[in-house]
Amino acid sequence: MSDPGTRKADASQAEIEKRLRDVYQAAARDITERLDAHQRHFNRLDEIKRQKVEAGTLSREQYQQWLNGQVFRGKLWEDQVKNLTDTLLDANQQALRIIDGERLAVFGENATYQAYRLEHDANINLGFTVYDSATVTQLIRNQPNLLPPHRLNSEKDAAWNRKTITSIIARGVLSGAKLEDIADQLGTDLGDTNRKSMLRYARTAMTAAQNAGRIEVLHEAQDMGIKVKKVWIATLDERTRESHGLLDGHSVDVDDAFSSILGPIRYPGDPAASADNTWNCRCTLGYEYEEYPKQNAERYDQEYGEVIEYMTYSEWKEWRNGQR
Repeated sequence: MSDPGTRKADASQAEIEKRLRDVYQAAARDITERLDAHQRHFNRLDEIKRQKVEAGTLSREQYQQWLNGQVFRGKLWEDQVKNLTDTLLDANQQALRIIDGERLAVFGENATYQAYRLEHDANINLGFTVYDSATVTQLIRNQPNLLPPHRLNSEKDAAWNRKTITSIIARGVLSGAKLEDIADQLGTDLGDTNRKSMLRYARTAMTAAQNAGRIEVLHEAQDMGIKVKKVWIATLDERTRESHGLLDGHSVDVDDAFSSILGPIRYPGDPAASADNTWNCRCTLGYEYEEYPKQNAERYDQEYGEVIEYMTYSEWKEWRNGQR
């Protein structure tokens, strides 16, 4: 089975998914309610204009000209779009706060687990501290680059959502949908699209926190004179990137980067590495402790849900292909 640190990262991801679902469902309701209110306001104005046409104080040409300038246009609609993007920005900021809170817990759990494994393998007391929430918070405060927070670019976020709003409206108009249906679609699609984007970030953030916690303990061990190296451990299933499968089992000094075909990377989820080298990564870090080599090593086959004898990712793929 996976180790306790990995299980904590998976549990945090599941918790994030539940909480983000609530956040974006609330955002979707707010968007729909705002658009419904906008539609009701438009309907009231439209009724006044129609009455003027019937009374002969407004020509049909003037009414049509006014109508053409009201449907998803004009100052009123621009204000409404800003309100929608503000709603989504607030939801995204809430999501980041949720993810940041879980990152601290994952960091602490994995640091504690790594310390326990080092002590267990060496059968000595290294004097490591349990990394509870307060300890991790203080550690991050003293070393901000240890677990750098994700900064939301408000302008970029708003621009992206404005573009999405325009796209949804265009599809609705072209398909001949009613304005009320377009409003419902906006609420659903905008909330769901932003939620999925945050979930992808959350997976990468949990992986980064998991392995940053392990790196912190390896640094402490190294500072104490313990000869230890970090080892890349790829997940044994078909979703693992080829580049990370090739790294599986490779060891480097704690302060060195692994040489991936996608560029240098210090650990799975490394925020300093390129996005295609980290996004949605599920790999983890192990270690080599030269004075106490591991005995009877095993691995967990994620694809088939079973414990198998130790083999690298490449060996595993060859073995599984031979079984088919």
